[in-house]
Amino acid sequence: MVILAGVNLFAAAIKLEFQKDTYPVPPYFFGEANPKTFEIHNDRMEYTNDTLLQYKKEMRITSERGPCGTGANFFIWDQGICMTSKNPDYEKYFGEHKIGMVEGTQTDVKIPLNRDLLLYDADALGIPYVYCLNIFSDNDRRILESVADLKKHMGQRPVFVELGNEVYAIGFKTRFPKLNDYIDFIKRISPQIRNIDKNIKISVVGFSPVMYAEMGVDSANKRPEALASDDWEYTQAGRIEHWNEELAKISAFYDAVTIHYYNRVRKFDNLKTPDDAMRHFFAGNEFYYKKMTELGTVFTNSEFWCTEWNIFNVAMQQAKDDDSKSVYNINKQSGAAVIIASLELRMLATKRCTISSLHSFYSANGFGLVNFLDRSHRDIKVKLPQYYTLQAVGIILEKYKTMYFLSPLNSNDFYRSTELDPMKTEVKYPRVETYGFGDSLPRVLVLFNTGNSAEEVSLDGHKLHRIWAYGDPDPFPDYLEPKKYHWTSAPDYIPAARKPDNAFAPAIAVEPYSMTICEIDQASGLQLVYTAYKQTRAATPKADVSYKYTFAGSSALDGWNQTPSVKTEIENDCVALEGSNWDSKIYRRITLLPGKQKITIQAKDLIAVELLKSWKEKPVFSGYIDSRGAWADKEWPAETEGGEFLLVVRINAKTGNGAIRALSLESQK
Repeated sequence: MVILAGVNLFAAAIKLEFQKDTYPVPPYFFGEANPKTFEIHNDRMEYTNDTLLQYKKEMRITSERGPCGTGANFFIWDQGICMTSKNPDYEKYFGEHKIGMVEGTQTDVKIPLNRDLLLYDADALGIPYVYCLNIFSDNDRRILESVADLKKHMGQRPVFVELGNEVYAIGFKTRFPKLNDYIDFIKRISPQIRNIDKNIKISVVGFSPVMYAEMGVDSANKRPEALASDDWEYTQAGRIEHWNEELAKISAFYDAVTIHYYNRVRKFDNLKTPDDAMRHFFAGNEFYYKKMTELGTVFTNSEFWCTEWNIFNVAMQQAKDDDSKSVYNINKQSGAAVIIASLELRMLATKRCTISSLHSFYSANGFGLVNFLDRSHRDIKVKLPQYYTLQAVGIILEKYKTMYFLSPLNSNDFYRSTELDPMKTEVKYPRVETYGFGDSLPRVLVLFNTGNSAEEVSLDGHKLHRIWAYGDPDPFPDYLEPKKYHWTSAPDYIPAARKPDNAFAPAIAVEPYSMTICEIDQASGLQLVYTAYKQTRAATPKADVSYKYTFAGSSALDGWNQTPSVKTEIENDCVALEGSNWDSKIYRRITLLPGKQKITIQAKDLIAVELLKSWKEKPVFSGYIDSRGAWADKEWPAETEGGEFLLVVRINAKTGNGAIRALSLESQK
């Protein structure tokens, strides 16, 4: 266990118990959005990419949404292009409303985005496709032809269609001047879609209850007394005032309601520290959960599809130059990764969201799970921190189909609160978010520490074992400072998940701002991932650090990697090693402060302990034991730079054996 001196480790222990209710995980819940329409350009045109496809497979994606978000409203499905303002009929459907990224696509592209290319990933993965229909320039006949073609293409896979994207936006008033025009369209087109196949699921566009709350605090959205009802409906606020309530009255014509949610940060004026930012985002996740629960009382019989969701860093997107964008760029760091995984499970916990599509899988502008390496290496696709946290969720949902709910036994001190901008609303959210997953019994917990101190957590009547953790006490390194990498590039440090080294215990520590997975009572067999694409810079701890390892019992090698040639045997009070000093090793990654280190070992026979910056470099420290059958205690001083190291235990001979009981390392300022 890593002990962080100076941190209030166990401020007030949290004891949990299971609630009686459970929720079956929807089979197509864990999805992603693939905005391929923006690739319709001769200089891009990356419709398919086998590396990205492999990454989706590794992530356990169960559905895909497309052909785009807003771009779907302009996509001409049988031509494989978008309608732009160059089209003579454009104003008939869109008036003067233009979308820059749509306008940037080409209509004379060499290879159009045909349906085979559009559905390439979904076909390869054998998963359903959530198709957002163009209900603007396509008439009823063309819409039905598109749906029939989609049904034929998907074969036995389910077919999901959305009736437009964000139709409530005032920019789309040319085709649907008022809400009633959209309602009339729904009532007309839905029965015809169901005539193609009664099993096709149809979703209509709802309005996010969070956006209602955000708009409600802006005086510009209040209706002037002198404005007639007819005129009020032609304003953005008037257009959406009764949007959800009116759609709920025609629920017989659809199966689901699409709700988009972005956890936004509009400006950083009140978010002066990483702690401020994490409080803002966790409160935003909780506010979404509460508002979606309330929305369930409006749409009582409908599923919710969240086909666009993410963190939306408005401040970064609206910054005028690259240097300013770099200052606000926090989207590709571990704090964002923890927040995004929390939001995914917050959606699932509503018990109403059956499809979620993170927007988007591959993007360099702060929305992606995968990024190109840098502007000169666009062909190298790098998994960002949020890929790893969501991949862990995907691995769990692939194996366990039942969600279990928990509550605190000591609820009085279970919550923290913060004021959420722009609503100035006080939001209470848990010190530790808790989610259980399993089959006929709960098997694992997923925990999110929402604060900057470690928390002690126990589960009534059970023992827990931490097997995976992601996150850092410093969730946003170089916060509000220029980054060393361009804001569209992958960050210069992508941390890997940790494998905590404790065995089953009555209580566990959940580290600050971390996502932690732990087993309940017995091993789960989950094949989680503990590697990351690149680790060129390590975060430096801000407090004294000590590592203590005891090599005894079944968990003696938890968190340790082994080279292929080493032979290990776990005995009652030690681990025996056999092999050669060239490549027979056990090792793990640790992070040290710069300065003096103290290394202590209890071992026998021929054992060496080393610290390396990388496998290609010579050790910065080596210590040896040659005790010929007797146990020996050794202590060595060392001095190192700060950062990440490989801690290695190996055989101290060309060939031979040895054993180790204990190893500790203290890193002091």
